[in-house]
Amino acid sequence: MMELFTNILSRTTTMFSHMSTAMMIVLPLLIIIGLVAKWRLFDKCGLSNKEILIGTFLPLYDFYLTLKIVGRPSSHFGLIFIPLFNIFFLVKVLFELLNSFGKFHIIDYTLAILFSFLYFLNLGLAYNEVYYGTVYDKTDEELALMKAKAERALA
Repeated sequence: MMELFTNILSRTTTMFSHMSTAMMIVLPLLIIIGLVAKWRLFDKCGLSNKEILIGTFLPLYDFYLTLKIVGRPSSHFGLIFIPLFNIFFLVKVLFELLNSFGKFHIIDYTLAILFSFLYFLNLGLAYNEVYYGTVYDKTDEELALMKAKAERALA
């Protein structure tokens, strides 16, 4: 057991010794920004404190909670393990998450893909961003009503 710990410690030390000082500052800041973004986003969606705490720090549970937020069944969780299909599926779930917050424009999709950690930090921290509910099980008419409600809120 001690041997495993020292092996992990030596690998971590080696990794950080090859990084520049600026990168040693920037990387932990980006990680903290991502954790705060997830925390606030989950809180805004009305998840319990236990789910928020676990989902913020466990990446796979994070994705499970995201599926729950957009209204997908938990059986869809296994789809992220299918090679190549998982890329399409992750982008689809990302778009559904944006739709859950009333974001239906191509610019929102593009910004969320290119600057995801900052975009979701904005979604979580901005007071004018509202979680409108699940979108996976909605009809086109219900989605149109959700979109109209979101646009009225912005006006």
